[in-house]
Amino acid sequence: SPQSCKVLILLPVLLPTIASVAILIVQRFQPRFGTSYLLAVATALANLGLVLSFHWNPPPALALANWLPFPGMPAAIIFQLDTVSWPYAFAIASLAAAAILTASGRLALHSIPADWAGCLLVSGTAILAIMASSPLALALAWTIVDLIELMLILGTVNKPQMSLQAVLSFSARLAGTFFLIIAMYVSQSGGQTL
Repeated sequence: SPQSCKVLILLPVLLPTIASVAILIVQRFQPRFGTSYLLAVATALANLGLVLSFHWNPPPALALANWLPFPGMPAAIIFQLDTVSWPYAFAIASLAAAAILTASGRLALHSIPADWAGCLLVSGTAILAIMASSPLALALAWTIVDLIELMLILGTVNKPQMSLQAVLSFSARLAGTFFLIIAMYVSQSGGQTL
């Protein structure tokens, strides 16, 4: 169906996100590096192949129009992979695949499945931000990236001072996104675009 084809563009985001959750679940209930590593490598290579295939067969754009409860603000969330954004998405997918493929050589340096899951999660959300084609989509995608960064930092630091800095940094970024959305609403209600 046409609607399922439009959701195809989210596959490079959903595949690493679901795989990162699966890696954490596998590691929690069956702590074997081999299974987690195989899942991470398969996901990274599949995602790289998927993004590469989008170069020749780009998926249709996904537009979520009129989803806001604000009257008079026709702000759409649009995600698309065009000739400008594809090289960046391919670079992110390539870097994630390279990091995962070389992780086995860094096992002595504390390369653990949680790091692989984090790498996949960050790469998936970065691809989402790269595909954002409207100001609102970009603001929301970067907020998701910031939230994941906050979760990863809070999950890895042991010092309360670092945790506080991470929360304050996230709060500042969230406030900036909030002000951007307000500015978009004000400009739209005034008949201008931001």
